[in-house]
Amino acid sequence: MTSASSTRRSYQLGPAMFEFCALAPAAAPKRSVRELPTEFVHLCEQHGLAGFVFERLGPVRAQIPAPTRAAFEAAALRTMALARRQQKLTTRVLDALGAVEVVPVLLKGAGLAQRVYPEPLLRVSSDVDVLLEASSFDRAATALESLGLRAKERPWAPERGDHHEVAFEGPAGLVELHLDLFRGFGRGGLRATDVLPRARRDTCWGRPVRFLALEDEVLYLAVHAANHSFLRASWLVDLLLLIRREGARIDWHVVEQRADAAHVRTAWHAAMAVA
Repeated sequence: MTSASSTRRSYQLGPAMFEFCALAPAAAPKRSVRELPTEFVHLCEQHGLAGFVFERLGPVRAQIPAPTRAAFEAAALRTMALARRQQKLTTRVLDALGAVEVVPVLLKGAGLAQRVYPEPLLRVSSDVDVLLEASSFDRAATALESLGLRAKERPWAPERGDHHEVAFEGPAGLVELHLDLFRGFGRGGLRATDVLPRARRDTCWGRPVRFLALEDEVLYLAVHAANHSFLRASWLVDLLLLIRREGARIDWHVVEQRADAAHVRTAWHAAMAVA
């Protein structure tokens, strides 16, 4: 008799998850799902991908063992509930910032899901990330405080330049105000002063927002994933779906130039190799 542990090893849960995530819509996977263990669902949920993988397995869902399929359905519902909560928080943040005439750059999360995922609620996130000018920080902080959110760190001071984001937390959730995309990598970093002038004006749920220029966005997603040691596979799925949707419009030579200028070429190539 085959043990549960040997079944998990033979199935190679991690590679299976990536393979299913990479499926084109309505495409059947090459890998069989007839012995898919419930542990696979737990792995997908851990990486924030239970709903997305379940959607991708639509053509073969009936072949999944009943206990695993039931676990998948429950995990997908939990994913969508969390994503709906984050979507609600994102719209509240946009409304509060709009009331003080701040139009932020919406990073990752619900804003990206709205643009590149087949169903926005399939992408779960743990917080709302926005990038804005340093000159808007005080107004933005006041707006977030009106939502019952409080800064977790000491107040940001531009003359210190010691960190690039301030987290605000409360019963509604977690919001991070970014003053740069990130710093570090020796001399490197992606600075707001470089990317904000290139940001694209758009709308999201009827609210005015900005999104990073595509070349900045693909670089940011890649380096963010690498900077966090690829701990969440959903970050790589973000990158994959953005490239699938917008790859023909991205100037890849420009991306390479900006990776060099920010001294993040190694992180950029590491993420692309993994994705």
